[in-house]
Amino acid sequence: MGVKVLAMGFANTFLNACRFDKRVGGLHPWVDMALHKECSMRRYIVFSLGGLLCLGMQAMAAPPRSGGKTTNSTHQLNAAVAYKQRLAQQGKAEAQYELGLMYYHGKGLAQNFEKAWAWFAKAARQNHAKAQYNLGVMCDKGEGVAQDFGQAATWYKKAAAQNHAKAQYNLGLSHALGEGVPQNMEQAATWYKKAAQQGHAAAQLELGLLYYHGETLPQDFEQAQAWLHKAAEQGNLHAQYSLGVMYDKGQGLAQNAQEASAWFLKAAKKGHAKAQFNLGVMYEKGEGLAKNLKQAATWLEKAAQQGHAKAQHNLGAMYAAGQGVYRDKVLAFVWFERAARQGFEPSIKARDRLLASMEKEALQKAQELLNPEA
Repeated sequence: MGVKVLAMGFANTFLNACRFDKRVGGLHPWVDMALHKECSMRRYIVFSLGGLLCLGMQAMAAPPRSGGKTTNSTHQLNAAVAYKQRLAQQGKAEAQYELGLMYYHGKGLAQNFEKAWAWFAKAARQNHAKAQYNLGVMCDKGEGVAQDFGQAATWYKKAAAQNHAKAQYNLGLSHALGEGVPQNMEQAATWYKKAAQQGHAAAQLELGLLYYHGETLPQDFEQAQAWLHKAAEQGNLHAQYSLGVMYDKGQGLAQNAQEASAWFLKAAKKGHAKAQFNLGVMYEKGEGLAKNLKQAATWLEKAAQQGHAKAQHNLGAMYAAGQGVYRDKVLAFVWFERAARQGFEPSIKARDRLLASMEKEALQKAQELLNPEA
């Protein structure tokens, strides 16, 4: 009796395993017989052991998991590519577009801009907006075809007419720059607005700046801050900086130094030099956040390293006075000189005053820092 119970236990275990692993195809009959057939104790044992043997043989025949997975994924990828190619050859626009993407990015197929262009063109002729946009980009960059701003604008216009936001923005940019089309800021504003209304961050930025400066569009700070806010919330660093400026000056919204510093910080962390400078000044003066000269020097240096003349001057002044950094005439002279070379008048005067008190050795060290390859 105990052996029969054991055999039925084996059988139940294998049946449950079979439910979760469809590969164990030869196991089920043995288990089924052990569980459901009227048979003697000897047959329970035979049927159950048969199930064991079947499972073991299938496990031995199965390929290793890692190797099998790679092989299977390769086969699946090849099959997917072949399927796309068949559909594309049959004239399916979406397949032609996707095949173009595969050639363009080199995913699933060797990268080939000429073939990408050819398949995008087939889809574009069927009015596929994304393919039309991609042709415009390739004409803009000279990928797969000779660079041609006129053709780029033509393809952008086709896609833009189908409400493709990126194409609308690029067409607006073409009109703003006069690339491939006559320069026309009214047209630029029109296409920026269409893209902005679809949530395109760069278009929202451009539209906001047009309202801010009163160029082409009537100056409207409320409209400017509204569009800049939308772009800033999407992480556009230029919009974040511009919104910080508007909060700092109280343009289109209530003046708020804390909000200004918060937006400057977002842009500064992404490397925006003007935002880094403004943040450094706010730390230096304690405006919108607690005064912190070390933080001021840190942000001013980040902006200074990017060539921001005012940041270079302020940093030089901090080294000259020993504020937020250790006092160092050499570094003070270096930063004043870098700003002076950009024609920043206060730095020219500060450099000349400092020069009169510097020893020859210190001046030589400063020159070495300014001209490391000399």
